[in-house]
Amino acid sequence: MFTITNAAQEVLERAIKQEQQNEDEKLYVRLAIGISSCTPQLLTLSLEEKPIRGDQVYPFDHIDILIHEDEFKYFHHKQLDYIRDALGEARFQLIKL
Repeated sequence: MFTITNAAQEVLERAIKQEQQNEDEKLYVRLAIGISSCTPQLLTLSLEEKPIRGDQVYPFDHIDILIHEDEFKYFHHKQLDYIRDALGEARFQLIKL
């Protein structure tokens, strides 16, 4: 199971609307985990025009999330949230359910 909060969904919907060339254009939100030497797991988000082989599509209200089947283990039983920390910095975060 993978879910997103209302806050995350609102931010993603705004990002899609800003990038769309026209209202008929379909954009997907890709979630992936990048591995770096400084951070063990780095959440990455990008906008894509279409799924690729191996992608699973997770439909939510007004947006579709793409997660590649090889990476779903990082997102299983997680919720994507958009939070502000004590310093006012906003970011996406995965929360364990």
